[in-house]
Amino acid sequence: MARSLEEWSEIELPLPQFRTVLLLSKGPKRMSEIAAHFGKGLSSATSLIDRLVDKGLVERTSDTDDRRVVLCRLATRGQDEMDRFHRMGQMRLERLVQTLSPEEVEEIIAALNLLTRMIARVSTGAGEPQATAERTRGSSLF
Repeated sequence: MARSLEEWSEIELPLPQFRTVLLLSKGPKRMSEIAAHFGKGLSSATSLIDRLVDKGLVERTSDTDDRRVVLCRLATRGQDEMDRFHRMGQMRLERLVQTLSPEEVEEIIAALNLLTRMIARVSTGAGEPQATAERTRGSSLF
């Protein structure tokens, strides 16, 4: 993991800036949305975006429907950096998986399938929180 972080730090992004780039990788956001997402004031968000614009990672545009609204989105360099970061993470995960035995891979797949079913059940409201709490009582996870 340290290697990925060292490579990522070549563009000198403090955590708040990285989190902002990550947020913008999901699509353009209004300045007010960025401020609200991080629980900061509009002036703090503006200052943060200013620094990312200076680094060439983010660009500001006007909303086509309302020119008073400022939209922030990743610039080409910002998208390239996010793509690079995701590739580094993918490569690291692939190296990690290569160290696992086939049995360990099967265990991980089973656990991820269970987690996926649990998330689907909870998101559809079909989950039973009380029954789950009773089953997990005394579990090492709680």
